[in-house]
Amino acid sequence: MRQLTVLFGVWLGCCSTASAAERPNVIVILADDLGYSDLSCYGGEIDTPHIDALAAGGARLTQMYNSARCCPSRASLMTGLYPTQAGIGDFTTGKPKPARGPGYLGRLNNHCVTLGEVLGAAGYGCYYVGKWHMHPDTGPIKRGFDEFYGYTNGHSHDQYDAKHYHRLPRGRPNEVDVSSDDFYATDVFNEYAVEFIKQGQHSRKPWFLFLGHSSPHFPVQAPAERAEKFNEIYARGWDVLRDERFVRMREIGLVDGEHWKLPPRSLVPVDREDIANGYSGKQNPSWESLSEPQRRDLARRMAVFAAMVATIDEGVGQIVEHLDQTGDLDNTFVLFLSDNGACYEWGPFGFDGSSRRGTTVLRTGDDVRDIGGRGTHQSYGSAWANLCNTPFRLYKHFTHEGGICTPCIAHWPKVIGSRNAWIREPTHVMDVLPTLLDAVGATYPSEFDGRSITPVEGESLLPILLGEGVSERTIGFDHQGARALRQGNWKLVWSKRMPHEIKWELYDLAKDRCETADLADSEPARVASMAADWAKWARRVNVIYEPSVAKGDDRHTSRRNKPSTHNGTQVASAMRGTKSALFSDPNYNGSCDPEIVWNPYDREWWIFYTARRATRQSGSYVGTPIGAISSPDLINWAFRGYASFDGVKGQPDMPTTHWAPGIVRSGDTFHMFVTYKDNAKPPWGGRGVIRHYATSAYQLLDGWKSERIPKFNQPDPIDASLIHVGEEFRAYYRVGQGGGIQWATSRDLSNWALRGKCKGDVNVSKDERGFGYQEAPYVFCWQDRYWMLTDPHQGLAVYHSDDGVSWTMQSSILNEPGRKTADGTRARHPSVAVIGERAFIVYHTEPNRPYPTPAPEQRTPHQKLSYLQIAELAIEDGQLVCDRDAAIDLRGIRLTGKAQGSPSSLESTRDNLQ
Repeated sequence: MRQLTVLFGVWLGCCSTASAAERPNVIVILADDLGYSDLSCYGGEIDTPHIDALAAGGARLTQMYNSARCCPSRASLMTGLYPTQAGIGDFTTGKPKPARGPGYLGRLNNHCVTLGEVLGAAGYGCYYVGKWHMHPDTGPIKRGFDEFYGYTNGHSHDQYDAKHYHRLPRGRPNEVDVSSDDFYATDVFNEYAVEFIKQGQHSRKPWFLFLGHSSPHFPVQAPAERAEKFNEIYARGWDVLRDERFVRMREIGLVDGEHWKLPPRSLVPVDREDIANGYSGKQNPSWESLSEPQRRDLARRMAVFAAMVATIDEGVGQIVEHLDQTGDLDNTFVLFLSDNGACYEWGPFGFDGSSRRGTTVLRTGDDVRDIGGRGTHQSYGSAWANLCNTPFRLYKHFTHEGGICTPCIAHWPKVIGSRNAWIREPTHVMDVLPTLLDAVGATYPSEFDGRSITPVEGESLLPILLGEGVSERTIGFDHQGARALRQGNWKLVWSKRMPHEIKWELYDLAKDRCETADLADSEPARVASMAADWAKWARRVNVIYEPSVAKGDDRHTSRRNKPSTHNGTQVASAMRGTKSALFSDPNYNGSCDPEIVWNPYDREWWIFYTARRATRQSGSYVGTPIGAISSPDLINWAFRGYASFDGVKGQPDMPTTHWAPGIVRSGDTFHMFVTYKDNAKPPWGGRGVIRHYATSAYQLLDGWKSERIPKFNQPDPIDASLIHVGEEFRAYYRVGQGGGIQWATSRDLSNWALRGKCKGDVNVSKDERGFGYQEAPYVFCWQDRYWMLTDPHQGLAVYHSDDGVSWTMQSSILNEPGRKTADGTRARHPSVAVIGERAFIVYHTEPNRPYPTPAPEQRTPHQKLSYLQIAELAIEDGQLVCDRDAAIDLRGIRLTGKAQGSPSSLESTRDNLQ
């Protein structure tokens, strides 16, 4: 970061003296869930004259980014860091999950400083009004503010109920005395803002006020008479108003060229049908398609929202009028912005009552006027949020522009003056802290109150506010699976909750400001490079993506028992009635031959598997793709789609077949040795060959490219397993026509020395301490011993070795059915994740198949179903054992991993939680 005090002299030069009294006062006003174009000075139809006056006398920014959600954005703004660096990567919580690490404590950590702390240390009186939402245990008084009125717990409260709002420090009198009948939180916040300014002025030292509104966040509430004037406006509907906003944005110069294009109405994110109002994964409806009662209800909801915005504006007017009357306006630095884009929660008709209860009430007649009144709890829905974010796509929670780009106004007459031009450089809310330190001449500390402080990430905005050029920058984003990277004019973005397969999208914002033309397919090299940069950024700032966690909003429950989607077509999962299964492919209801690997670059476990054609009478493997799921914790798994080989995306019913992947990592490259058959004729296709593909760690799904085909022993080699031992790689595989389990070694994964059949007990007949026929060898190192598991269709055969060369048979494991519904048969085709002193086996099971196995043409589709399962291994008296019915306890640990064959680390995060 540039030296923070550089520009202190710029404004100081405008002054005749350098006394402390001439340091600027500072006000930050943060709206909650305000859309990109809701303000009239940004093109909106809501009249906001006082905020408009700040904009006219200052500067407007067009690309102020945030962190997609209220509390991460507030943590970032308050500390000058990315939210994961400050400890609030996703949301506040009193029960952080240790597996997610220090970025997800759910409260501000001890290695950041707040604006209150650093400005207080610089001699400022610090005041806070409104919504805190960075956890009450790290509340405003504890983190540097002298005076507070508002609430410290929760994201929102009933605006009419005074009991939710408190004065701190405890014992302070309530200077603003409002009766319970007249109480309305946004009004009271506005009054307390002026009250605290007066206290700061009386203190005879410079002061800093943070006004954190909870408006216009749901519940949308405002006195009925304030909403009345907006009824007719919103009765015209979101389609007309979106078009009109876009025209006004062009007229005021915000839209400055053809690279701005108004997209179609945004999709409603995938969710439960009741929560999404029946529009899950569909486009928001047209206004004219709705009934007249529905339109009246919705128009009133938006009118209440608009009244909340107008009330914020009235408070700005009160603040500015007081500063003007007391002579402080000229040297008060005011920033106005929003914490994220407009909120879609959760469907086009909004909700009533508690969020995610799935209740939406259609009010008719005189009851419409009650919307937003006392005792109500409502939202306005995704279609109005789409209007609020005009012209951008999507909403809060997402890292498309509609979620992360919000208005920002800077006003400081003494230094900035009036900027007629729009400021179009990319900025971020983490820039607020260094900007204010730059403005007041303070220094960001390396230590504070005896603790080390994370170096600031943001950059001062004063150069661009003063018309100076700035260098190009990279900004990263992540929120509960949605992610993005901004590099210059290029933006890489990953969505979520979509009705189609999700993959990286690429946009050139210089030519396509509204993200309407995805260039990912035409720019694969740029996608790969930026994806790698995103992964590096994520590692650096403590991002650990958890695809599904316990409860609430888009932190939805595990996908294991939910329908999945493929190419936009929803497919019913076979998991109904099989609640204990780890995963089943959503298209053919069969997953087998799992290979589990740890990717240290996205900090997730990946399982690649054969997507079995379980519903076909003629065969169960041919014409299948390789599917993938991932998880940060071995519990919650997300379906990632099908792998691409040489640019060809895997799909069911392919003319060729890939199955039984074996994977090993070497540096930043993953190598897959997969069984390939060049025809998919049932029942088993042609003879097999093992193909070698490689990809970077940043493109585990779509980056697989052909390498040299290894010349393993013939005929029909299949089911490769690889392990890295010292300076060499070892491959183990099955060979047809009596070839048994064989192995080979290589130093470069290209040139292989064939070692023949595995030595020891592996290939001897069952009568001679062996199993005879077996397939799918898997070799791993654990507890200072090599282990080989194979699949003889009689449970899993177990062999051990001190050198990985000569093998001794132990017997078998997992040959008795488990008690779980989807685990009712012998285990098949194993893979193992070694995590420190523990090891977890992944396998597939066919609970409906009888033994002895019927011929393929005699099996029913139901008997071909296969499921992925997981269990924990143990060693007892030197023997490998497994209780597949035992619960797996992962509490209190963080999962990390190394290359196959090496013990992985299992680390307590207790120190990180202090």
